[in-house]
Amino acid sequence: MLVKKSLCAVFSIALLLACFTPPHSAKALDFKLNPDVKTEVNPDLILNLTLPSSNGVERWVFEAGGAINSSSPAIGADGTVYVGSVDGKLYAVDKKGTKKWEFATKTAVYSSPAIGADGTVYVGSGVHLYAITPDGKRKWAFEAGGGIYSTPAIGADGTVYVECEDGKLYALMPDGMKRWEFKTGGGMSGKPAIDSNGTIYVGSRDKKLYAINPNGTKKWELTTIDEVKSSPAIGTDGTVYIASGAKRLYAIKSDGKVKWEYPLDDELYGGNLYASPAIGVDGTIYVGSGGSGMYAIKPDGTKKWKFDTDGIMITTPAVGADGTVYIGSADMKLYAIKADGTKKWEFKTNGQIIAASAVGSDGTVYMGSGDSKLYAVGIVHVNGVSLNRTTLHLVAGQSETLQATVAPAHATYRDIIWSSSDERIAKVDATGKVTGMGPGKATVTATSEDGGYYKIGIVTVSAATGDNPPAPANPPPAPANGPPSPQPDAANLTDIAGHRLGSEIAKAVALGIVFGYSDGTFRPDGNVTRAEFASMIVRGLPPGDEGAPLGFKDKDTIGTWAEKAVRQAVALGIIHGYEDGTFRPDANITHAEMISMVIRASGFSMDQERQTGFADDADIPKWAKPAVFKAEETGILNAGEFRDGKFAPQAMSTRAEAASSIVRMLEVRK
Repeated sequence: MLVKKSLCAVFSIALLLACFTPPHSAKALDFKLNPDVKTEVNPDLILNLTLPSSNGVERWVFEAGGAINSSSPAIGADGTVYVGSVDGKLYAVDKKGTKKWEFATKTAVYSSPAIGADGTVYVGSGVHLYAITPDGKRKWAFEAGGGIYSTPAIGADGTVYVECEDGKLYALMPDGMKRWEFKTGGGMSGKPAIDSNGTIYVGSRDKKLYAINPNGTKKWELTTIDEVKSSPAIGTDGTVYIASGAKRLYAIKSDGKVKWEYPLDDELYGGNLYASPAIGVDGTIYVGSGGSGMYAIKPDGTKKWKFDTDGIMITTPAVGADGTVYIGSADMKLYAIKADGTKKWEFKTNGQIIAASAVGSDGTVYMGSGDSKLYAVGIVHVNGVSLNRTTLHLVAGQSETLQATVAPAHATYRDIIWSSSDERIAKVDATGKVTGMGPGKATVTATSEDGGYYKIGIVTVSAATGDNPPAPANPPPAPANGPPSPQPDAANLTDIAGHRLGSEIAKAVALGIVFGYSDGTFRPDGNVTRAEFASMIVRGLPPGDEGAPLGFKDKDTIGTWAEKAVRQAVALGIIHGYEDGTFRPDANITHAEMISMVIRASGFSMDQERQTGFADDADIPKWAKPAVFKAEETGILNAGEFRDGKFAPQAMSTRAEAASSIVRMLEVRK
């Protein structure tokens, strides 16, 4: 195994200084979508005025087969994170922390990977530079004249530049063939910097900074005060910044003349500085001192501030979009430092942090540690979901795609999970494409990937040409101050004969609790909306007054035909609504919601939470379990009538189940 002696010396000293404590951990809150208790936030009311920034909370941890020492993570366009380990492997980890693949090299990987425009990953290991396809296959390998510990740089034309311990800079064509090589007077371990003109800048242990033309000829060289083991950084005005040992930071004009130099006064380790300068959005230059501090230097070469830690800093800083500076230390901590030099937060690992961190577009910070772990730090929580349309009208067989977005736009988990309340009416695929299947009304729900927020769209499907006409609402809207439109009686319903709940459906129709459809059907397996069920249950009770005023935020969406019933149900304590102040009249009612409303209407007292006889008792929400137990105790529910003995609390209730539950409740409360 090839190991840099000077780097090992730094590791050894750092090990003596570091103290070992358990790694930091934080458990994210687990939000559940419990009916009648979940709050939905309107994203239109949320203003996101901040740039993405990590909050220091652990998102996930991936464990490699060996320490992640000087290999800094690289982030692909799709969010894949690539990092090398001393176990001789390059790992590809997806944005959720799951390994996609691993690529085995012949020796330890100290090099940091670089990603080409086509997704090719370049990384050094031993004397080889490997080109690896995005799916983890070897594309080619170039054998250099010495160990490669540096990070490759990729030119605008696809040329791959890599520094080597043999003192050479190699320029390779995209197919791995050597274009040219440039010989310096010392070993090299940094990453080449390339300016807008294609000039390549490299440092060497011969104490020099070289400027090299794109054709491989020397443009100029500058002799510094000590070995140059780090990588140059280029400012927006073309100024080149380079650290010489732990002694001096240089600002150099593009013609090779020194603009200014700043003394780095921490020389505890004899100039062993591998930290490269990093440049902030305001032009501030950040660089480790080689000791236990990091400097912030203004573009004019004067000190802005210095941040001190309990361990040596040989790590290159990383600067986030909001100006936060992230830097690791031998004290096993990652520090987040504000632009004014004060600490924002610190994150504790169980190993030295020697490699630079990488900051994702969402503000997540990725870092490797000597404890063999790759950490993703920072979660931006979803605080709302929105739909481009909340109502959709389709003809059976027709499709339209809904578009859902989460807020804020840089949230960590941005994927949407789609679901339909009744796939017999409307199906929705993973992209939000909704297809009408049959006449009726269904709800399509867009739920945030973390399960915390959702948005509902109402889909109304009409019959295709030649099919039966679309079914009216149940009950259909009635004329002002008049009775409901005539509907078929139970004896004339064509689709309840032989149904296991047929007799109770007939009773419910005879009592005027439910109605059939004008085409002579009852559609026992159709779903029931919350407004429809409120109307059904109120019609089964003694006549009441006008009910209570409605305070629901969405009261204007309640149909005129159901408004009085909802007011009466509120007055009777049957309906409580949701924590966000909505009633959601067009949402299909679930088993848990339905039985809770039935037991409230019965007037029965409910015990505290008790175990039911259902096989999925553990899945029944705490708020619904007393009602389920009481319904089972009184015979309104019977576990033997449910498939596999499961109550399925979040399953949508059918029209048959709704009619049966109300009829049984009325019978047992006599």
